Amino acid sequence: MYKTIALFLFFCNLTNAQVPVSIFNSTDKKPVLYASIWKDSKMYTASDSLGLFYVRNSDLDSEFKISCVGYKTLHIKIAADVSSIFLENDVKQLNEVTIVVPKRNKTFKLGKSKNGDITVVCTNRENQAVLTGKYFATVNQENLFLSKLKFRTFSSKENRKVEMFIYAVDENGAPGKIINAEPIICQIKKGHHVNEIDLKKLNIEMPKEGVFVAIQYLFLEENRQYGTHNKEWFFYEPAIDANETETYTDSWHFNDGSWKKSDKYSLNFQLVLTD
Repeated sequence: MYKTIALFLFFCNLTNAQVPVSIFNSTDKKPVLYASIWKDSKMYTASDSLGLFYVRNSDLDSEFKISCVGYKTLHIKIAADVSSIFLENDVKQLNEVTIVVPKRNKTFKLGKSKNGDITVVCTNRENQAVLTGKYFATVNQENLFLSKLKFRTFSSKENRKVEMFIYAVDENGAPGKIINAEPIICQIKKGHHVNEIDLKKLNIEMPKEGVFVAIQYLFLEENRQYGTHNKEWFFYEPAIDANETETYTDSWHFNDGSWKKSDKYSLNFQLVLTD
């Protein structure tokens, strides 16, 4: 039987009226899927597969931050008459680009995607950000590229979704800037499985300082698992396999607007590199 670490709890008044808001790309007017919506430096919700999210009536006229990989972050006050929000593409100009073509001859495996003695889930505390990640130190070889990530999860239903981020290491050794230039959405199968995410198409070279690979829970109805006896209580799946620790080893969590080291678990992630 697994022991479960509850990262964050989230209570919600399900009877509270809500206002629907849709997010679109300002250029082609297509929906922006799985954008993160923040309030007071805390994760509030996420847009769904149609670019739609809901704001509780009690939160109207509040300042929100909307972020999504590939788009400029938007700070906006959402009132009752706001039904559509448009995000601008984030186009970065590079002064000089060095192109290195991966050879794909050798592979290097960092970490293991094995069964854990605990699992990490997202359960109740009002509007907490839900990110957890693992640090991978670099291999002593130049021109290595991220190839795939493997991690084991349990889900009681099909098609739970999480978003994956690849972070550079900042000057304090914490997760810094996001490296991936496009969203990485992971669909999780029902049951206890190893998930394998292909990273080759991103063509990301392993930085000399290493990288953080993080998973963000998406506050979507399709990710909720409701309690058996109390239908107003719920948590978010999938449960992520980890090993219990007593001191910090390599894993972090994002809470109250900042990254913090975890002294309770080490995520069972495996990062595969190629030359």
